[in-house]
Amino acid sequence: MNNIYWNGLRSFLAVAEHGSFTLASDETGLSKASLSQQVSQLEEQLDVQLLFRTTRKLRLTEIGERYYEMCRTGVKQIEDASDLASQATDSLTGPIRMNAVGGLIGEELIAPLVIEYQHANPGIEVKLDFSSIREDLLETDYDLVLRMGDLEDSTLIARKLHTITTRYVASPSFVSAHSKIRHPSDLKGLPFISGSVQEWIFTRGQERIVVQAEKGFQ
Repeated sequence: MNNIYWNGLRSFLAVAEHGSFTLASDETGLSKASLSQQVSQLEEQLDVQLLFRTTRKLRLTEIGERYYEMCRTGVKQIEDASDLASQATDSLTGPIRMNAVGGLIGEELIAPLVIEYQHANPGIEVKLDFSSIREDLLETDYDLVLRMGDLEDSTLIARKLHTITTRYVASPSFVSAHSKIRHPSDLKGLPFISGSVQEWIFTRGQERIVVQAEKGFQ
């Protein structure tokens, strides 16, 4: 429904309800000329005459009466729905299904923030699932997910929350027990402990080395 159609419909309803362009003008704040033009444009789009007009009186055509009754009901429902939606934003209620990374970040950072949010908004029920699986938001019931790394699907709406610096460390005994590590590629084949991150990525300039963490101990 374009603006011309919608404006014409509202003007027609006002004129039909008050039975006069003058009274409709007083009610809507639009000039009689604007009301008349908008109703004429509506009739042109519908290709039907809704009003009989003379210099002294106005009345609805037969199809105009039926159109008025149906549209009045429809517009009332739209207005009621708009009021309902506006009221819903005044107080937050309902469930939020969230999937987030687990481990230390999930337990120490995300969970306390979710609890604090629920205390501030008791009408909200956050259903939080910790998982490192990259869920497809279009295929699951999750409302939002929190992930680390680059966004693979550029069509999703995302917001950067924080930057985390990752460090890879080794004990002196581990270093002395194995060959010297001069390059990230030297890590391949070595035993190591990893968490939920399945890839260790090292970059320098244009060089990018990926070490698959699933080969170590998790």
